[in-house]
Amino acid sequence: MKRTAFTLLALFSAAAFADGAEPVVSDVSVSQTGRVISVHYTLTGADAIVTATFKTNGVIIDCGLPFCMVGDVARKVAAGGERAFYWTPDLSDPDFAAAAGALSVDVKAWKPSMPPAYLAVDLTMKSNCLFFAEAESVPGTVTNDLYRTDWIVMRHIPVSTTQWRMGCDSSYPAKDANWEIPHYVTMTKDYYIGIFELTQGQYFRITGSRPSKFSTTNGYADGDLKPLEQVNFQNVRGIATSGYNWPRDGHAVDSTYFMGKIRKLTGIEFDFPTEVQWEYACRAGTGTFCYAGNDLDDVEDISWNFLNAADGYETNQTHKVGTKLPNAFGLYDMLGNVYEFAIDWFTNDLTSVEFAVDSVGPTNGTERVTRGGNWVQNRGEQRNSYRRKCPANSGSQNNGFRLYCPCPALEL
Repeated sequence: MKRTAFTLLALFSAAAFADGAEPVVSDVSVSQTGRVISVHYTLTGADAIVTATFKTNGVIIDCGLPFCMVGDVARKVAAGGERAFYWTPDLSDPDFAAAAGALSVDVKAWKPSMPPAYLAVDLTMKSNCLFFAEAESVPGTVTNDLYRTDWIVMRHIPVSTTQWRMGCDSSYPAKDANWEIPHYVTMTKDYYIGIFELTQGQYFRITGSRPSKFSTTNGYADGDLKPLEQVNFQNVRGIATSGYNWPRDGHAVDSTYFMGKIRKLTGIEFDFPTEVQWEYACRAGTGTFCYAGNDLDDVEDISWNFLNAADGYETNQTHKVGTKLPNAFGLYDMLGNVYEFAIDWFTNDLTSVEFAVDSVGPTNGTERVTRGGNWVQNRGEQRNSYRRKCPANSGSQNNGFRLYCPCPALEL
Protein backbone atom coordinates (compact mmCIF):
# COMPACT_ATOMS: atom_id res chain seq x y z
CA MET A 1 0.00 0.00 0.00
CA LYS A 2 1.30 3.45 -0.86
CA ARG A 3 2.47 5.47 2.14
CA THR A 4 2.08 9.24 1.96
CA ALA A 5 4.80 11.14 3.78
CA PHE A 6 3.99 14.50 5.33
CA THR A 7 4.30 16.35 8.62
CA LEU A 8 1.52 16.28 11.19
CA LEU A 9 1.60 18.09 14.50
CA ALA A 10 0.67 15.84 17.42
CA LEU A 11 -0.61 17.50 20.58
CA PHE A 12 -1.66 15.92 23.84
CA SER A 13 -3.21 17.12 27.06
CA ALA A 14 -5.04 16.00 30.17
CA ALA A 15 -8.01 17.73 31.75
CA ALA A 16 -7.24 19.33 35.12
CA PHE A 17 -8.56 17.17 37.95
CA ALA A 18 -9.25 18.05 41.54
CA ASP A 19 -9.43 14.50 42.85
CA GLY A 20 -7.71 11.13 42.45
CA ALA A 21 -5.14 9.96 39.94
CA GLU A 22 -4.82 11.93 36.74
CA PRO A 23 -4.75 10.23 33.35
CA VAL A 24 -1.81 11.36 31.25
CA VAL A 25 -1.47 11.15 27.47
CA SER A 26 2.05 11.09 26.05
CA ASP A 27 4.12 9.89 23.10
CA VAL A 28 1.53 10.83 20.48
CA SER A 29 2.56 9.95 16.93
CA VAL A 30 0.65 10.35 13.69
CA SER A 31 1.15 8.82 10.26
CA GLN A 32 -0.81 8.25 7.07
CA THR A 33 -0.88 5.12 4.93
CA GLY A 34 -3.03 5.45 1.85
CA ARG A 35 -6.24 7.06 3.04
CA VAL A 36 -5.92 6.02 6.68
CA ILE A 37 -4.47 8.32 9.33
CA SER A 38 -3.09 6.40 12.31
CA VAL A 39 -2.67 7.93 15.76
CA HIS A 40 -0.70 6.13 18.49
CA TYR A 41 -0.38 7.36 22.07
CA THR A 42 0.37 6.18 25.58
CA LEU A 43 -2.15 6.53 28.41
CA THR A 44 -0.91 6.26 31.99
CA GLY A 45 -2.08 7.22 35.48
CA ALA A 46 -5.75 6.23 35.28
CA ASP A 47 -8.42 5.02 32.89
CA ALA A 48 -9.91 7.93 30.97
CA ILE A 49 -12.28 9.07 28.28
CA VAL A 50 -10.07 9.95 25.32
CA THR A 51 -11.06 12.48 22.68
CA ALA A 52 -9.32 13.62 19.51
CA THR A 53 -9.66 16.94 17.76
CA PHE A 54 -8.21 17.24 14.27
CA LYS A 55 -7.41 20.67 12.88
CA THR A 56 -6.06 22.03 9.66
CA ASN A 57 -4.41 25.44 9.85
CA GLY A 58 -5.94 25.86 13.30
CA VAL A 59 -9.54 25.14 12.20
CA ILE A 60 -11.32 22.07 13.61
CA ILE A 61 -12.12 19.45 10.99
CA ASP A 62 -15.50 17.72 10.99
CA CYS A 63 -14.46 14.07 10.93
CA GLY A 64 -17.57 13.26 8.92
CA LEU A 65 -20.57 10.96 8.81
CA PRO A 66 -20.71 8.10 9.25
CA PHE A 67 -18.27 8.38 12.16
CA CYS A 68 -15.04 7.14 10.62
CA MET A 69 -12.66 6.91 13.57
CA VAL A 70 -12.13 3.46 15.07
CA GLY A 71 -10.09 2.27 18.02
CA ASP A 72 -9.23 3.86 21.37
CA VAL A 73 -10.96 7.22 20.96
CA ALA A 74 -14.27 8.92 21.80
CA ARG A 75 -14.86 6.43 24.62
CA LYS A 76 -13.32 5.09 27.84
CA VAL A 77 -9.81 3.73 27.40
CA ALA A 78 -7.87 1.63 29.90
CA ALA A 79 -4.55 3.02 31.11
CA GLY A 80 -1.34 1.05 30.98
CA GLY A 81 0.31 1.11 27.59
CA GLU A 82 0.23 2.14 23.96
CA ARG A 83 -3.17 2.79 22.43
CA ALA A 84 -4.20 3.64 18.86
CA PHE A 85 -7.05 4.86 16.71
CA TYR A 86 -7.52 5.31 12.99
CA TRP A 87 -9.29 7.96 10.92
CA THR A 88 -10.33 7.64 7.29
CA PRO A 89 -11.16 11.25 6.39
CA ASP A 90 -13.67 12.47 3.83
CA LEU A 91 -14.29 9.34 1.83
CA SER A 92 -16.17 11.46 -0.73
CA ASP A 93 -12.87 13.10 -1.73
CA PRO A 94 -10.60 10.54 -3.42
CA ASP A 95 -7.76 13.06 -3.62
CA PHE A 96 -7.68 13.92 0.10
CA ALA A 97 -4.19 14.66 1.31
CA ALA A 98 -2.82 16.70 4.19
CA ALA A 99 -0.31 19.36 3.30
CA ALA A 100 2.94 19.34 5.23
CA GLY A 101 2.43 20.88 8.66
CA ALA A 102 -1.23 21.70 7.97
CA LEU A 103 -2.85 18.93 10.01
CA SER A 104 -2.72 18.61 13.79
CA VAL A 105 -4.44 16.36 16.29
CA ASP A 106 -5.08 17.12 19.96
CA VAL A 107 -5.49 13.92 21.97
CA LYS A 108 -7.01 14.66 25.37
CA ALA A 109 -7.71 12.45 28.40
CA TRP A 110 -10.71 13.15 30.63
CA LYS A 111 -11.49 11.67 34.02
CA PRO A 112 -14.90 9.93 33.74
CA SER A 113 -16.30 12.04 36.60
CA MET A 114 -15.31 15.19 34.66
CA PRO A 115 -16.21 14.17 31.10
CA PRO A 116 -16.04 16.01 27.77
CA ALA A 117 -18.56 18.60 26.65
CA TYR A 118 -20.57 16.40 24.28
CA LEU A 119 -21.96 12.89 24.49
CA ALA A 120 -23.54 11.34 21.39
CA VAL A 121 -25.85 8.39 22.07
CA ASP A 122 -26.83 5.89 19.37
CA LEU A 123 -30.51 4.85 19.35
CA THR A 124 -30.05 2.20 16.67
CA MET A 125 -27.78 -0.21 18.54
CA LYS A 126 -27.06 -1.21 22.12
CA SER A 127 -24.58 0.71 24.30
CA ASN A 128 -22.94 2.77 21.56
CA CYS A 129 -21.97 6.14 23.02
CA LEU A 130 -19.25 8.53 21.85
CA PHE A 131 -17.63 11.54 23.54
CA PHE A 132 -16.37 14.75 21.91
CA ALA A 133 -14.46 17.70 23.32
CA GLU A 134 -16.37 20.44 21.45
CA ALA A 135 -19.41 20.88 19.21
CA GLU A 136 -17.28 21.24 16.08
CA SER A 137 -15.85 17.74 16.60
CA VAL A 138 -19.25 16.05 16.66
CA PRO A 139 -19.49 14.25 13.28
CA GLY A 140 -21.63 16.14 10.80
CA THR A 141 -22.02 18.99 13.37
CA VAL A 142 -24.54 18.90 16.22
CA THR A 143 -27.40 20.29 14.09
CA ASN A 144 -27.33 17.41 11.60
CA ASP A 145 -30.75 15.72 11.36
CA LEU A 146 -29.11 12.46 12.46
CA TYR A 147 -29.15 13.93 15.99
CA ARG A 148 -32.88 14.58 15.70
CA THR A 149 -33.69 10.97 14.80
CA ASP A 150 -31.19 8.09 15.21
CA TRP A 151 -28.87 9.65 17.81
CA ILE A 152 -29.19 12.01 20.78
CA VAL A 153 -26.56 14.63 21.64
CA MET A 154 -26.14 15.55 25.31
CA ARG A 155 -24.30 18.63 26.61
CA HIS A 156 -22.16 18.49 29.75
CA ILE A 157 -23.26 21.20 32.21
CA PRO A 158 -20.32 21.98 34.54
CA VAL A 159 -21.40 22.94 38.05
CA SER A 160 -18.54 22.48 40.55
CA THR A 161 -20.36 23.73 43.67
CA THR A 162 -22.09 26.70 42.08
CA GLN A 163 -24.38 29.07 43.95
CA TRP A 164 -26.70 31.10 41.77
CA ARG A 165 -30.01 32.93 41.87
CA MET A 166 -33.04 31.37 40.25
CA GLY A 167 -36.48 32.94 39.91
CA CYS A 168 -38.00 36.06 38.40
CA ASP A 169 -36.29 39.42 38.82
CA SER A 170 -38.67 42.21 39.88
CA SER A 171 -37.48 44.39 36.99
CA TYR A 172 -39.54 42.41 34.49
CA PRO A 173 -43.13 41.20 34.70
CA ALA A 174 -44.11 37.70 35.78
CA LYS A 175 -47.67 36.49 35.57
CA ASP A 176 -47.07 34.09 38.45
CA ALA A 177 -44.54 36.14 40.44
CA ASN A 178 -45.34 34.36 43.71
CA TRP A 179 -44.18 31.11 42.11
CA GLU A 180 -40.93 32.68 40.86
CA ILE A 181 -39.55 34.57 43.86
CA PRO A 182 -35.79 35.10 43.40
CA HIS A 183 -33.69 32.95 45.73
CA TYR A 184 -30.23 31.41 45.89
CA VAL A 185 -29.56 27.71 45.37
CA THR A 186 -26.37 25.64 45.37
CA MET A 187 -25.52 22.82 42.98
CA THR A 188 -22.61 20.43 43.48
CA LYS A 189 -23.07 17.79 40.77
CA ASP A 190 -22.34 18.11 37.06
CA TYR A 191 -24.83 16.61 34.63
CA TYR A 192 -25.69 16.18 30.97
CA ILE A 193 -28.80 17.56 29.27
CA GLY A 194 -30.08 17.16 25.71
CA ILE A 195 -29.21 19.91 23.26
CA PHE A 196 -32.69 19.43 21.74
CA GLU A 197 -36.11 18.63 23.10
CA LEU A 198 -36.73 14.93 22.53
CA THR A 199 -38.12 14.53 19.01
CA GLN A 200 -40.89 12.35 17.68
CA GLY A 201 -38.31 10.48 15.61
CA GLN A 202 -36.20 9.66 18.67
CA TYR A 203 -39.26 8.52 20.62
CA PHE A 204 -40.28 6.31 17.68
CA ARG A 205 -36.82 4.66 17.62
CA ILE A 206 -37.33 3.57 21.23
CA THR A 207 -41.06 2.77 21.39
CA GLY A 208 -42.20 2.23 17.79
CA SER A 209 -45.07 4.70 18.27
CA ARG A 210 -45.89 8.27 17.25
CA PRO A 211 -48.42 9.70 19.75
CA SER A 212 -47.95 13.36 18.83
CA LYS A 213 -50.54 15.55 17.15
CA PHE A 214 -48.01 17.04 14.70
CA SER A 215 -46.72 13.66 13.53
CA THR A 216 -46.13 12.04 10.16
CA THR A 217 -49.04 9.74 11.05
CA ASN A 218 -51.28 12.81 10.99
CA GLY A 219 -49.84 14.14 7.73
CA TYR A 220 -47.03 16.40 8.98
CA ALA A 221 -44.11 15.60 6.67
CA ASP A 222 -41.42 16.84 9.08
CA GLY A 223 -43.08 15.38 12.16
CA ASP A 224 -40.12 13.20 13.18
CA LEU A 225 -37.95 16.34 13.47
CA LYS A 226 -40.46 18.16 15.67
CA PRO A 227 -40.56 17.85 19.46
CA LEU A 228 -42.49 14.97 20.96
CA GLU A 229 -45.82 16.03 22.49
CA GLN A 230 -49.07 14.52 23.74
CA VAL A 231 -47.21 12.50 26.37
CA ASN A 232 -47.50 12.85 30.12
CA PHE A 233 -45.15 12.47 33.07
CA GLN A 234 -46.25 9.00 34.11
CA ASN A 235 -46.52 7.36 30.70
CA VAL A 236 -42.90 8.34 30.06
CA ARG A 237 -41.30 7.14 33.33
CA GLY A 238 -43.91 5.28 35.40
CA ILE A 239 -46.80 5.72 37.83
CA ALA A 240 -45.89 7.11 41.26
CA THR A 241 -48.07 4.69 43.19
CA SER A 242 -46.41 1.75 41.43
CA GLY A 243 -42.96 2.49 42.84
CA TYR A 244 -41.79 5.25 40.51
CA ASN A 245 -42.35 8.25 42.76
CA TRP A 246 -39.57 10.85 42.59
CA PRO A 247 -37.93 11.71 44.93
CA ARG A 248 -39.07 8.93 47.30
CA ASP A 249 -38.04 6.17 44.88
CA GLY A 250 -35.10 8.03 43.39
CA HIS A 251 -34.54 7.55 39.67
CA ALA A 252 -36.45 4.25 39.51
CA VAL A 253 -38.53 3.99 36.32
CA ASP A 254 -40.90 1.43 34.83
CA SER A 255 -38.94 -0.79 32.45
CA THR A 256 -41.93 -1.04 30.09
CA TYR A 257 -42.20 2.73 29.56
CA PHE A 258 -40.02 5.01 27.42
CA MET A 259 -37.51 5.92 30.12
CA GLY A 260 -36.96 2.27 31.05
CA LYS A 261 -36.57 1.22 27.41
CA ILE A 262 -34.01 3.88 26.54
CA ARG A 263 -31.98 2.98 29.64
CA LYS A 264 -31.93 -0.67 28.62
CA LEU A 265 -30.74 0.19 25.12
CA THR A 266 -28.07 2.73 26.03
CA GLY A 267 -26.93 1.81 29.53
CA ILE A 268 -27.46 5.43 30.61
CA GLU A 269 -29.67 6.49 33.52
CA PHE A 270 -31.78 8.97 31.55
CA ASP A 271 -34.53 10.92 33.31
CA PHE A 272 -36.11 14.37 33.52
CA PRO A 273 -33.98 17.15 35.05
CA THR A 274 -34.94 18.77 38.35
CA GLU A 275 -36.30 22.31 38.24
CA VAL A 276 -32.97 23.67 39.46
CA GLN A 277 -31.02 21.74 36.82
CA TRP A 278 -33.44 22.82 34.11
CA GLU A 279 -33.32 26.54 34.94
CA TYR A 280 -29.54 26.57 35.38
CA ALA A 281 -29.13 24.97 31.95
CA CYS A 282 -31.68 27.36 30.45
CA ARG A 283 -30.07 30.52 31.82
CA ALA A 284 -26.54 29.45 30.81
CA GLY A 285 -25.05 32.13 33.03
CA THR A 286 -27.59 34.88 32.31
CA GLY A 287 -29.76 36.75 34.80
CA THR A 288 -32.10 38.28 32.25
CA PHE A 289 -35.74 37.80 31.29
CA CYS A 290 -34.80 35.23 28.66
CA TYR A 291 -31.34 33.95 27.82
CA ALA A 292 -31.17 36.36 24.86
CA GLY A 293 -31.85 39.53 26.87
CA ASN A 294 -34.45 41.59 28.75
CA ASP A 295 -36.52 42.81 25.81
CA LEU A 296 -39.61 40.93 24.62
CA ASP A 297 -38.29 41.28 21.08
CA ASP A 298 -35.27 39.19 22.12
CA VAL A 299 -37.61 36.19 22.39
CA GLU A 300 -38.22 36.01 18.64
CA ASP A 301 -34.73 34.76 17.81
CA ILE A 302 -34.78 31.90 20.34
CA SER A 303 -38.40 30.77 20.73
CA TRP A 304 -41.32 29.37 18.75
CA ASN A 305 -44.32 31.11 20.34
CA PHE A 306 -47.83 32.32 19.57
CA LEU A 307 -46.62 35.23 17.40
CA ASN A 308 -44.37 33.20 15.09
CA ALA A 309 -45.48 29.55 15.31
CA ALA A 310 -47.33 29.81 11.97
CA ASP A 311 -44.14 30.76 10.10
CA GLY A 312 -43.88 28.44 7.10
CA TYR A 313 -47.24 26.78 7.87
CA GLU A 314 -50.93 27.56 7.40
CA THR A 315 -51.60 27.48 11.16
CA ASN A 316 -49.66 27.68 14.41
CA GLN A 317 -47.87 24.49 15.36
CA THR A 318 -44.61 23.13 16.74
CA HIS A 319 -41.47 23.44 14.65
CA LYS A 320 -38.40 21.36 13.86
CA VAL A 321 -36.12 21.45 16.91
CA GLY A 322 -32.91 23.43 16.74
CA THR A 323 -33.97 26.01 14.17
CA LYS A 324 -33.83 29.00 16.55
CA LEU A 325 -30.66 30.36 18.14
CA PRO A 326 -29.18 28.37 21.06
CA ASN A 327 -28.15 29.67 24.46
CA ALA A 328 -24.55 29.97 25.65
CA PHE A 329 -24.44 26.24 26.51
CA GLY A 330 -25.48 25.39 22.94
CA LEU A 331 -28.98 24.26 23.99
CA TYR A 332 -31.88 24.89 21.61
CA ASP A 333 -35.57 25.62 22.28
CA MET A 334 -35.20 25.92 26.04
CA LEU A 335 -37.98 28.46 25.66
CA GLY A 336 -40.96 27.90 23.38
CA ASN A 337 -41.93 25.02 21.07
CA VAL A 338 -43.21 22.70 23.87
CA TYR A 339 -43.34 22.73 27.66
CA GLU A 340 -40.65 20.53 29.20
CA PHE A 341 -41.27 18.27 32.19
CA ALA A 342 -39.10 18.67 35.26
CA ILE A 343 -39.00 15.71 37.62
CA ASP A 344 -40.14 17.65 40.71
CA TRP A 345 -43.52 17.73 42.39
CA PHE A 346 -44.96 21.22 42.01
CA THR A 347 -44.82 23.67 44.92
CA ASN A 348 -45.74 27.34 45.18
CA ASP A 349 -42.68 28.03 47.33
CA LEU A 350 -39.23 27.31 45.93
CA THR A 351 -37.47 29.31 48.66
CA SER A 352 -37.72 26.74 51.46
CA VAL A 353 -34.57 25.16 52.86
CA GLU A 354 -35.14 21.84 51.07
CA PHE A 355 -34.24 23.60 47.81
CA ALA A 356 -31.00 25.14 49.08
CA VAL A 357 -28.47 22.46 47.99
CA ASP A 358 -28.91 19.95 45.14
CA SER A 359 -32.67 20.34 45.28
CA VAL A 360 -34.84 17.30 44.57
CA GLY A 361 -38.09 19.22 45.08
CA PRO A 362 -40.92 18.43 47.53
CA THR A 363 -41.18 14.90 48.91
CA ASN A 364 -44.78 14.60 47.71
CA GLY A 365 -47.48 16.50 45.88
CA THR A 366 -50.45 16.30 43.54
CA GLU A 367 -49.02 17.81 40.33
CA ARG A 368 -45.70 17.83 38.47
CA VAL A 369 -43.87 20.77 36.89
CA THR A 370 -43.37 21.91 33.30
CA ARG A 371 -40.95 24.66 32.29
CA GLY A 372 -40.04 26.84 29.34
CA GLY A 373 -43.23 28.09 27.67
CA ASN A 374 -44.58 26.72 24.38
CA TRP A 375 -45.81 27.45 20.88
CA VAL A 376 -49.29 28.65 21.94
CA GLN A 377 -48.08 31.20 24.51
CA ASN A 378 -47.22 34.85 24.11
CA ARG A 379 -43.69 36.17 24.41
CA GLY A 380 -44.16 37.18 28.07
CA GLU A 381 -44.31 33.51 29.06
CA GLN A 382 -41.09 32.70 27.20
CA ARG A 383 -38.91 33.47 30.21
CA ASN A 384 -36.19 31.56 32.03
CA SER A 385 -38.13 31.40 35.30
CA TYR A 386 -41.57 30.47 33.93
CA ARG A 387 -43.20 27.57 35.80
CA ARG A 388 -46.44 25.67 35.31
CA LYS A 389 -48.12 22.87 37.23
CA CYS A 390 -49.46 19.85 35.40
CA PRO A 391 -51.21 16.64 36.53
CA ALA A 392 -48.88 13.67 36.11
CA ASN A 393 -51.40 11.88 33.88
CA SER A 394 -52.16 14.91 31.71
CA GLY A 395 -50.72 15.12 28.21
CA SER A 396 -51.39 17.64 25.46
CA GLN A 397 -49.95 18.95 22.22
CA ASN A 398 -48.06 21.45 24.41
CA ASN A 399 -46.15 19.00 26.64
CA GLY A 400 -42.78 17.40 25.88
CA PHE A 401 -39.38 17.06 27.53
CA ARG A 402 -35.63 16.94 27.11
CA LEU A 403 -33.43 14.25 28.58
CA TYR A 404 -31.08 14.55 31.54
CA CYS A 405 -28.44 12.11 32.79
CA PRO A 406 -25.85 12.29 35.57
CA CYS A 407 -22.07 12.52 35.34
CA PRO A 408 -20.54 10.09 34.78
CA ALA A 409 -23.21 9.15 32.25
CA LEU A 410 -22.14 5.51 32.08
CA GLU A 411 -20.81 2.94 34.50
CA LEU A 412 -17.34 3.55 33.15
